[in-house]
Amino acid sequence: MANNGLAVIGAPPTLGASAQLRSLTLPRVGDVVHQGLPLAAVFAEGMSPRLFASPLSGVVIAVNEELERAPKALPDGSSDEAWIACVCPTRPAAELGQCRPRHVVLVNSDRASAAAQREILTALGCNVRTACGWAEAMQVLWERDSTIMVIDAASLGANGPEIAAKLRSAAPEVRMVVVASVGARLEAAYRRLGVFYYAIEPFADGEIIDILGATFQPAVETLEARDLTLEPYCGIRMANRHGREVRLLASGGLLQRGNALGAWICRKLRQRLIPYEMISGDGGLSPAVIRDAAGQCDRLLVLAARDMGRLPGSLVRDGRGEFMTVPPQLAGRVVGLLIQPDPVSGADGSLRTPSVAFLAEHIVNELILDGPRSGRSAKASSAGCSGRERAAINRSRVSRPRASGVRT
Repeated sequence: MANNGLAVIGAPPTLGASAQLRSLTLPRVGDVVHQGLPLAAVFAEGMSPRLFASPLSGVVIAVNEELERAPKALPDGSSDEAWIACVCPTRPAAELGQCRPRHVVLVNSDRASAAAQREILTALGCNVRTACGWAEAMQVLWERDSTIMVIDAASLGANGPEIAAKLRSAAPEVRMVVVASVGARLEAAYRRLGVFYYAIEPFADGEIIDILGATFQPAVETLEARDLTLEPYCGIRMANRHGREVRLLASGGLLQRGNALGAWICRKLRQRLIPYEMISGDGGLSPAVIRDAAGQCDRLLVLAARDMGRLPGSLVRDGRGEFMTVPPQLAGRVVGLLIQPDPVSGADGSLRTPSVAFLAEHIVNELILDGPRSGRSAKASSAGCSGRERAAINRSRVSRPRASGVRT
């Protein structure tokens, strides 16, 4: 986060050093992005498209056009070169706590290789502190919380397992990654310590990128079998804190027959201790059904899959009828929550569990809003921005993005 409140989102380089990139799909200026949902996509030779999730919700006010023209900066460029977009956050207080810094302790007694490894880790978005041995590593652990410890086995030699055992005992919650050279003979000794990862020269072949991705992956909340219902539901009815009735109607079976999205929405409502009632039905949403439902509540949300030319799994809030037809008399009372479907697996079939959970979180946030929200800035290409998002757009006009080493 910059001092002006803007966030420059870097590209997580998770493709490996040998990946041959073909193209990138970046967001557009004015797009509204959501935490945990797709922000950009990378297409590489011999690999399926890789989606990058946005770490924050907000309005995109600048994109890195140079990265689109020269995508090779994504896996091997510095953080200044490989940024994706500058975003004006709309929910910083609620979301910044989930953006964990990458604190790394690098234990390496060889100054030359330690400097080279530190440079690579820093380029991959890590905040690195180096230590030559046991005493310095312990001092670093006392001074700050660290997520992982990278131990260079080659530099520590035969004393490496003993040093790792002491560090493991002193800080069992810190994940330990052992970096070894070809032909190393102490692998068994390290593995007996229960290290998180043992890798052979991962800095040379780019494997360190995947190791960091796995190490910093947050714990994933999972659904249980009892959360998945087979009953045919088409919606949810609830009251917000001011007593206004809000309904969510879904088409295409998004809430029924064991669909994980519906289960996640219900779980997140229960976690907030919000009473709700499921609405039975087959999920067909004709204009007449929408009109009748809007007349029976104070606010109606329509959840549907629409091909909007976005990345699969993207969520668009449509309060102006750009992608969903709404009669003029219902403007402001009916809001579309539209999911970009995957051409192969359906509306949300291509999303991993964390993405479905984030999608449900944003839908629930919209459900519990106090009142109707409508209108959007003419500068934003996303349909129907909320009031918070319009304010972000207005702030962005006054304060253009500036970050160390980054020109936008």
